[in-house]
Order: sequence, then structure tokens, then C-alpha cells
Amino acid sequence: NKENKYIDIMKSCLSELGYTICSLKNMNDKNCKILVLNWYEDSPYPNDKIKTCITLVKRIARIMYAQLCGKKIIYVMHNKQSHNKKLESRLLQKFLISHADIIQIHSRVSEKYVEKKYRKKVFYIPHPNYIDVYPDSFGKYDRTNLSLKTDAPVLLFVGAIKPYKNIELLLNIAKCYPQIQFLIAGKPNCSEYGEALQIMAKESDNISLLFKFIPDEELSDLLKISDAVILPYDISSSLNSGTIYLAFSNKKTVVAPLIATLEDISDMDFFFGYQYKDESEHEQNLKKAIDELISAYEKNKDILSRMGNDAYLYVSSKHSNEEIKKQYRKMIGRLGI
Repeated sequence: NKENKYIDIMKSCLSELGYTICSLKNMNDKNCKILVLNWYEDSPYPNDKIKTCITLVKRIARIMYAQLCGKKIIYVMHNKQSHNKKLESRLLQKFLISHADIIQIHSRVSEKYVEKKYRKKVFYIPHPNYIDVYPDSFGKYDRTNLSLKTDAPVLLFVGAIKPYKNIELLLNIAKCYPQIQFLIAGKPNCSEYGEALQIMAKESDNISLLFKFIPDEELSDLLKISDAVILPYDISSSLNSGTIYLAFSNKKTVVAPLIATLEDISDMDFFFGYQYKDESEHEQNLKKAIDELISAYEKNKDILSRMGNDAYLYVSSKHSNEEIKKQYRKMIGRLGI
């Protein structure tokens, strides 16, 4: 997927170590020694059970064939489970965890979500940062042309607009904070869902919607005009968040539940994290996190900028390409290749 900068960065790190990257369809090449599988459990046909089952069988067969040919399998565990939560995806993930030679994780605490008998296969690789990955701001957007007040903090949600990201919750909560501007940018996964969200948003004048695919050259604009990024994720499936690393890489703090990405650094003070057990507690604790942000901002208008800068220093050090390559060397060395 050429739109996925994560894949580009990880491929680049492996290439710099001297490895050649080929397509999965070329796995029969005798020089192909390792399969690195990202989001392999996700089905391209979430609404077609027959096609999903066929895909499941094909993917399992591919893994078994690869191992019979002596190839090593690295399964990258991005989530607790596929966001679609389909049975087929859960079954394929269980198969991958049990059959992979390495279970690669991007947050150290992710290990606790792997069955104990498989934890010896777990290997931590830092998630990449996105410093200097996206083009600089082009000035296409500013607060005025997005109907945002210039004298109020802006909380940005950016990314694909999908139900598991709890946009409805964010729209409901926005009503309680007229002193804050909420900017929600991204393409809804279907037109009906987008229309339903637009109807909800009309009830508040502090919400701006930019429902479209956000190209790389526009992303920096949106981050530049925001004060923080807000991500009310579903913790039942989410482990890692590239958007959190994107925010940190652009010197922005975040408001988000303590998924594994943030749980790893729960002792740091450059973000607003919270926990929850169910939907009602999610709303309550998200509000507490926003209240904490408002309180900090009212005491010191520069606090969000300072937190963003601290987050940037953290990812530039701990999630650099050099750190990734260092861990890759160790991981591939464990495979004996």
C-alpha cells in the first residue's frame, strides 16, 4: 500500500541492512528466506463470508507451504485482534501466533496479550517515527477557511473515519466543551456513515468536519493549526497507533486511551492518557482527560507546545530508524539467517 508510510519506513530499514524486499507473490524465489506479515489477519472482504473463508484457507495454506520450504515467518502483531472482530480474522491470528517463528511487537506491553506458551517467540522492534516523512506545510488550510476560532485550542482527529474509532463519542463530548474547537479530518468508510456523522455534528458550532482523503501534502497543514490530537480508540482491538507517533513526530501532544503505545510510556508526562472498561466509562474518563488538558492550558498557554516538544524528543531518540535497524539485526540473527 503506497499510502502506508509505515511499510515504506520498515522496508527502507531492512534494505539498509542489505536485504532485498520482494512481493509476497514472489515468495517461491529460492532467495526468499523470510516472510514478514503485516495485518495478514485482516480480510479484504469483511462483508462477504464465503470470500473471507476462502481467503482464510488460502492464507493458512501459504504459511504452511512456506514453512515446508524452510522459510521463516515473522508475524507483526499490530492489534489485539482485527478491528472488524470477525471470527475468521481471529482464527487466522491465532494460527499466525502459534505458527510464526517470531511474533514481532511494537510495544513492550503487547507481550501480555500473547498466550504464555508463545511468549518466548516475542521480539520487540520500535515503531517508526514520522519525522521528516511527510511534506512541509503548504498553507492550504488555516483556521479561518476551516471555520475554526483563532482564540481557542483546536483538538484534531485525523485518519480514516471508521466505527471502531469512536467518532460518535467525540461528537457527543464536543457539546460539553464550547471553549474548544474540534476538527475531524478523514474519509468515512462509507457514505451512509459519513452522512450520519454530519447530522450529529450540526448540533454543535465548535465542530469542523473535513470528510475527504487527506493527501500527504495536506497532513502537515492540519497538524500545524492544531494544538493537540485526540484519538478515542476502541481498546478491545487497538494495541498500537501510527497516528500517535505521527502526532509526536510533529510536536503535538495527544489525548488517547492507554493502548499499548502509551502504556509503554505511562510514566511520561507529555500526553493525556486515560483508561476505561466500557462505553459509559469511556465517555466519563475521556472528559476527565479533556478537563485535565483545559486546566493545564488555562494555567499556561504554552503547556501543550512544551508537551509536544517533549514527545518529539522522545520519538526522535527511542523510535529512530537506527534503533529499528539495531533491533532488526538482533531479531533476524535469532532466526539464524
